[in-house]
Amino acid sequence: MINKHFLMCLMIFQMFSLCGNGLAYLSDMLMDKNEECYDIKFSINCFKAPDILTQANASFTIGYNISINDDGYPVDVAFLTFNESIRSLIRGAFDSEQVISCIRKWKFAGLNPRSTYTILLRWEHMKGWVTMMIYSDKMNLYVNLLPDKD
Repeated sequence: MINKHFLMCLMIFQMFSLCGNGLAYLSDMLMDKNEECYDIKFSINCFKAPDILTQANASFTIGYNISINDDGYPVDVAFLTFNESIRSLIRGAFDSEQVISCIRKWKFAGLNPRSTYTILLRWEHMKGWVTMMIYSDKMNLYVNLLPDKD
């Protein structure tokens, strides 16, 4: 017999995936058998692309390796860049103390605190931040970031 709390969590996850246009592969989402739900909260308002990148025809991906504590908050945050041509342009913008402090306020309750996670954010010219991907060795979560409606 399937636990009714598990079904509720599954329904909430499906609503999250549909609302966020996310696709997920989840096998690292549960900390242990007592933990049946997860709660992911984040804000990318602190990620301000440098003017030179917003004016240029630039699309790029940045990333962070994070470890989380038992409460689901990031404790170790390491900045990653993948494109050598824009590395010098984005240094200082996305690895600043303001951005790292913002990331440490994110919450990943229900994720395994013994895993390391990679967070990837994709910027596209004329669109801004378009996707956020969360990876570990046992899970993938993909979220489309929809633009604000004025």
